[in-house]
Amino acid sequence: MVLPLLMIAACSDDANPTDATGDVETFEDSCAPNCGGLQCGDDGCGGSCGSCKSDEKCVDGVCLALLYPEICRGFNAPSSDDCGLVKRQGCCDAHNRVIWCESGSLYCVDCAKPGSEGDCGWKDTLFGYDCGGVGQSASFPLECGKECVPKCTTNQECGDDGCGGSCGKCDADSICGSNGICIPSMASVSGTISYEFHRPVFSGDGVALESQTGPASGLAVVLKDSTGSVLARSMTGVDGSFLLLLAEPSSDLELQIFTLFEGPFGPLMTVLQPSSTSTVKAGKWPVWAWSYAIEGQEEQGQGQGQGQGQDIGNIHISVEDGAQAIHLFRLAKFAFDFLITPLVDGDLSQLVSLAVLWSPDISWDCGYCYAKGVGQTAEQAFDKPYFCDSIFIDRLGCWSGSALFHELAHWVLRNHTTATFGMGNHWAGQLLDPPFAWSEGWASFFGISMNSMFFQEVDPILWAPLEFNSVLVSYDNDSKIKTSIVVPDPTKGLLQPLDERFVTKALWELWFALASTKSPDQAAAKTMVENLVSKRMLKWDRGHQGVDLVDFLDGLVCKNPDHKTIIDQSINTGLGFPYDDGGHCP
Repeated sequence: MVLPLLMIAACSDDANPTDATGDVETFEDSCAPNCGGLQCGDDGCGGSCGSCKSDEKCVDGVCLALLYPEICRGFNAPSSDDCGLVKRQGCCDAHNRVIWCESGSLYCVDCAKPGSEGDCGWKDTLFGYDCGGVGQSASFPLECGKECVPKCTTNQECGDDGCGGSCGKCDADSICGSNGICIPSMASVSGTISYEFHRPVFSGDGVALESQTGPASGLAVVLKDSTGSVLARSMTGVDGSFLLLLAEPSSDLELQIFTLFEGPFGPLMTVLQPSSTSTVKAGKWPVWAWSYAIEGQEEQGQGQGQGQGQDIGNIHISVEDGAQAIHLFRLAKFAFDFLITPLVDGDLSQLVSLAVLWSPDISWDCGYCYAKGVGQTAEQAFDKPYFCDSIFIDRLGCWSGSALFHELAHWVLRNHTTATFGMGNHWAGQLLDPPFAWSEGWASFFGISMNSMFFQEVDPILWAPLEFNSVLVSYDNDSKIKTSIVVPDPTKGLLQPLDERFVTKALWELWFALASTKSPDQAAAKTMVENLVSKRMLKWDRGHQGVDLVDFLDGLVCKNPDHKTIIDQSINTGLGFPYDDGGHCP
């Protein structure tokens, strides 16, 4: 019985081990979890500091959103805040997902998921890749990561390179042949085009229309022979002049004039002539156009230089002939040239195609409105007759540049920024949530500032004539037309509701402050427009949830800290808006 006693003596209680002297030693648990400031990950003791959501991953103890290609979030949320080399047209990745760039962020839709329209491919109506598309575009590669390769042959001197560029240009007295070789021009047709328009003149008694004549600039001009074949095409210059070069003299010519702006891959903007509806919807309508018969060079027999040049003089288009459409086109083209094209760094392929719909016989149920994705088809057989977005102008609004520019601003905000869009009906003087007030206020500022720059004269009046309830608002204290604007309360902070007209007034005063002069300054306007697509505006949000006046002012300060002083003087002190010190920059 000795052995068990010896065993008991040699063993000890696990909780109270003994040392060699027989004294009892005690130990506390040596591992303490370390989760200070951590959201997730290992706590150092085999446990966890927390878990992330299904669309997040843990990186160094912080939950970060999964980004493409790890996740594909669909239409409603970006899958990455960096587009890389992906453009608006998008591409199809190796997992049958379409990805595209929108407002500076990358979006992804899984075409393999149930409910999708089909495999990823090219859609002409979208001018981009999408689920349910077919094949690929010659100019925008289907496979993500690939770039368009110019298709110029070794001896090619001119013509389209297939990627939106050119294989070269011919001399002023030569034309590009069908084989891409420059050939001498043996005949030409030249002239100018002018049009009649009515400029609004405002007084305390209302609005008067003053008849004027202007150059029909930016229009597409096409010369056809008796069979309808296109012999030459060009665009009118800023003075309305045009020059069409021909390979050889021809008789029985027809000159066609279109309200059409061509981009690198087809028509980009047009004015269409609807005929049978007052409801906002898609349709197939003719482009506003005018045709003139021209006696051919063979009968003229007047050679000039290498060939026979025929100057047909001036063509004047009157109001009775639809000159209103030319005026709307010129206004829209002006906005494209001076302020919209810089938003995409001059790459016109990144602009969404747009149709303006106007007819002297139609008042739309919305009055004036912009519609995203309500596409229109031009009846004429252009290479790409489809226009993705639409602007509807009331029949009485053909002379209201500020109304057209207002809707153009919504088109810009919807396609190139993260501003909230389509927030419903509203009325003058209504206090709106800051993002709603911002969207409408910016659009009205764009309307009156662009109209001022077009005519090179300060015009603070937003005029939108309608059948029964016209809008007439002045944003200048010295105007004969007085407008009551609800100003913000300086004590109620940045989240208070705002009158959209106050936002317009604030931007109007800021424009002159940035220019240091009360004149329609294009450089200051460009600074303000380019701020819309700044990193601060696209990626950050402060104040009220959603893009608002606070975010816009922050963006200006981030661009140039000196703008803070200008904002203080023109908006804080001048108008009482409680904007703080800014400096909230990426």
